[in-house]
Amino acid sequence: MLPSACLIKNISQQLFDINIRTIHRLSPAMSKFNLPERYVGNDKSVWTEYNQLAAQYKPINLGQGFPDFHIVDHVRKALLTVANSDDPLLNQYTRGFVSMYDRTITVGSAGKTFIATGWKIGWAYGPANLIRNLQVVHQNSVYTCATPLQEALAIGFEEELKKYGQPDSYFTSLAVQLLPKRDYMTKFLTEVGMSPTVPEGGIFMMANWKALEGNVQLDEEPDQYRDYKFTKWMTKNVGVQGIPPSAFYGDEHKHLAEDNVRYCFIKKDENLQQVAEVLLKWKSQQTKTKL
Repeated sequence: MLPSACLIKNISQQLFDINIRTIHRLSPAMSKFNLPERYVGNDKSVWTEYNQLAAQYKPINLGQGFPDFHIVDHVRKALLTVANSDDPLLNQYTRGFVSMYDRTITVGSAGKTFIATGWKIGWAYGPANLIRNLQVVHQNSVYTCATPLQEALAIGFEEELKKYGQPDSYFTSLAVQLLPKRDYMTKFLTEVGMSPTVPEGGIFMMANWKALEGNVQLDEEPDQYRDYKFTKWMTKNVGVQGIPPSAFYGDEHKHLAEDNVRYCFIKKDENLQQVAEVLLKWKSQQTKTKL
């Protein structure tokens, strides 16, 4: 028996009233700078805390490890092709693991490999007796991934295997592209007075900021650890944001990282240049003040 129009109207009105009451309850306390309700309880996370700082102070963000340019073109186009495919199975659930080595599970990430950090998809492969445990965890936590993303990622690898070792291979060109960015960041961090550790790979650079301590008012920040104080003060007063590396240490070892900051250099050249200009201008102003 179908419900009457009157019953449907009453239910709709009740749902509307509930939503209005919820909005009224939340609105007075809500602000674009307040922590979203879904993050409550996680506000001590370095990511939620520094995302909130970035939203409020609008610094040049070198803290998080995502690039500010497009992902690999043929991988992006592959997703468009898959999404518009006439094959309905490409938008349905698929999963498979390939047996490789007897004592090795290899885990990869599309976010790190193809600069597709928002896709949140990766892979793992290994012998059946080892991968079985990952399958159980995956089934009961993630359950499944978006099939179009899986297909686009697979196509991306197929294209890269054809180009592997050649100049137009993404795996080759990315390293060539990142090297001058790394060297440029090393240069301007050194010029401003920091002591960077030059990495041989990756997208992050650690820099010791101890020599700048006299130019930074650490006592203005209430945090316990010095790298938190430094990065927050620089975000608010200079306009450049990094990440405090002690966030990745246990309590007993946080002191080992307190005089350092982590910056990401997989950014557009013009944005790295802007960071350099901001930092060097700040250094010049500090020098004039002391004179």
